[in-house]
Amino acid sequence: GPVVSGFLLEIFSWRAIFLVTLPLSLSVFFYFSLVILPKLETIQQNNLQQHQFDLKGFLSWSTFIGLTVVLITNHQAFSRIVIALGVIALFFLFVSFLWIETHTKNPLLPLNLFENRNFVIGISCATFSFAVLFVVLILMPFYLDTVLKFQPQKIGMMMMAVPLLVFAVSPVSGRLYDRYGAKVLTTSGLALSMSALGLLCFLGPETGFWYIFISLSILGCGQALFLSPNSAALLMEGDAHHSGIVSGLLATSRNMGMLAGVSLGGLVFGLVFAANSGGLDIRDYTGGLENEFIRALRYTFIGTALLSGAAMVLSWQRSS
Repeated sequence: GPVVSGFLLEIFSWRAIFLVTLPLSLSVFFYFSLVILPKLETIQQNNLQQHQFDLKGFLSWSTFIGLTVVLITNHQAFSRIVIALGVIALFFLFVSFLWIETHTKNPLLPLNLFENRNFVIGISCATFSFAVLFVVLILMPFYLDTVLKFQPQKIGMMMMAVPLLVFAVSPVSGRLYDRYGAKVLTTSGLALSMSALGLLCFLGPETGFWYIFISLSILGCGQALFLSPNSAALLMEGDAHHSGIVSGLLATSRNMGMLAGVSLGGLVFGLVFAANSGGLDIRDYTGGLENEFIRALRYTFIGTALLSGAAMVLSWQRSS
């Protein structure tokens, strides 16, 4: 993705990044809907009737997430009264969701899963891990572009360090889980991620290519070392009846982490940048604001490193 995007930006424009996904997405969509899914329709009608979709839970949860995104990404455009009302609405939406899930025959989210201590730790750490990852993924291209003046193709090659190491280390991490369990591996992975964030805190206007590449590689290695054992452990914690829900919760933790990382990373960076540049927005960035940009980036990465450290401590509380 990063490499192809870099080439597309170099040759065409940013619009090509979105257009190139259309034929791929449509072909996969039609292939699965017309070829694969009809073969999987083996659910008996009586089972289908017994497991009705939790529409109320879905609506309350999706409204809660949607309002959260709106408040975080548009906080500067809202007054304090609107933000306060929004926070109150979030509280009531969340409470309503919990009430619905405890009074529904087939809940969207079976809350009894969270009675398992290891399960709660695994889901929480997964969310933290993806939040840490996406703070880096959302801010680093801006740094490489605006401060170091890298070309799009070079930025794509640089950002490839993270998925490349995830691709290489994940199978090894999975094999190590079969032998040693999740506790040591997941904690070590989060510790590596925290170390990578520590290295990224020292980025500056003159930082070299290999320093950045190695730092991102360590982050990718840490993510891979954490991800495979944590996912396997979570699937083992749930019973067979809830295997689909556990898989869905893994995807939810990933998406929640992505959302939190992008939103909170951008929020912290924007607030620090504004405080050090006389109230300017990042869109007002000019060549004379490198120090303000670096300071905002550093404070954001320090906070992200602390988040990874908190996840590391939490992961060590697993029983195995």
